[in-house]
Parts: sequence; C-alpha cells; structure tokens
Amino acid sequence: MKIALLDDVKSRRTQIVEGLGKHYDVLICATSNDLINAVQNGKNELFLIEVETWNKGKSIYNYLNLSKKLEKKPIIFYNAEEGFANLPERAKNEKDQILRKPTEVQAVIDTVQKM
Repeated sequence: MKIALLDDVKSRRTQIVEGLGKHYDVLICATSNDLINAVQNGKNELFLIEVETWNKGKSIYNYLNLSKKLEKKPIIFYNAEEGFANLPERAKNEKDQILRKPTEVQAVIDTVQKM
C-alpha cells in the first residue's frame, strides 16, 4: 500500500515509518510542498495527516483546493482536537479515521494495519 505521511516532526515520522515496516511504501511529506506533490501525483492509496501540521499550511491548501482533491482517498487524521471532523470542503470518506490529541505513534501504526 502506498501511503503519504504529512508530519513536520522528524522523530515521529521516523517512528511511524519504522513501525509500519516493509509492508508499506511510505512517502514522507515534511512540508506543504511535499504534500501538494503527493496529492498531485495521485499514486497514494492512503494519507496520514498530523492535524497540527496540516493547519500550518491551511491557507495554501485552501488556495489549491487540496481538500477537494483528497475526497476519494481515505485519511487517518491524528493529533486532532476535540470537535475535528474533516477538512473543509472535503466530503468524508467512509474509511477515514480520526485519532484525538494526544495520539500515540503506536495508535497510528495500529490504525493503518487495520485498514
């Protein structure tokens, strides 16, 4: 499975990638530009989005209508604040998962493995 991982914390990204092992092809997106490229290439089957990192690039994502482009892809949102339900302008995907803040790395890994 091809996964795009958006997280600006290097240690957490490393732990997630190592925890998923060789069974998954993980594209690390440390910046907004990386995520934009990942969405545009269209090859990822799943997105892991750390909500605080998403919020840092929110204005550019809104400008590029990125939320709408992610409608057909399931997303695991983690470190989500209470009340978070989805990205603006994006229809919910039936496979979406929301992990509330604070999210343990192992919870992200376990959620991916259950997909």
